[in-house]
Amino acid sequence: MAISRIANGSFAGRASRACNSSPSFTNHSEKIIHGKKYRPDMTAISIRQAQDKDATTVASLVHALLDELSGGNAPELSEVTRSAKAVLPAANVVAAIAWVEGEAVGVMTLNECAAIYAGGKFGEICELYVRPDMRSKGVAHQLVEHAQREARARGWTRIEVGAPRQPDWHRTLNFYLRNGFDEIGPRLRCLL
Repeated sequence: MAISRIANGSFAGRASRACNSSPSFTNHSEKIIHGKKYRPDMTAISIRQAQDKDATTVASLVHALLDELSGGNAPELSEVTRSAKAVLPAANVVAAIAWVEGEAVGVMTLNECAAIYAGGKFGEICELYVRPDMRSKGVAHQLVEHAQREARARGWTRIEVGAPRQPDWHRTLNFYLRNGFDEIGPRLRCLL
């Protein structure tokens, strides 16, 4: 799993790139975001911070993410819902839901972390998911922009994210690279 980050400083002697996430508009029917064309064939995307009452919606989207990443072996939806209900009220967790025409089409969770190498507190995107039928339409980009705004408001100078195993999920890694993240190496886990 590759780890990417957005930072204002440097890491291991490498200067980070500035994160320019402002889309440029070429005409009324398309926009360019980090060099990729998006055609708005739908109504506006709205991003709303999730509240405790949104736990079921967040859980259903995270469940779909886990199901896709695990090849159909995600935990039961009820288990993911219990986790969402336990995690969302925490002050160090932010979740945002992307909506199109009253339907939840994407989710992002952002957690506060702290590390010496990071110079203190920073954010980590733990889940980012967009329904397959809504991908490549700017939804994930807007969720990342929401995470960046939240991080700046909290005084963080970086956001990190773990990307799924490569090369199977190369589109995910490329999305993050297009959105200002730098690849800094694999992330490992030990289940306890």
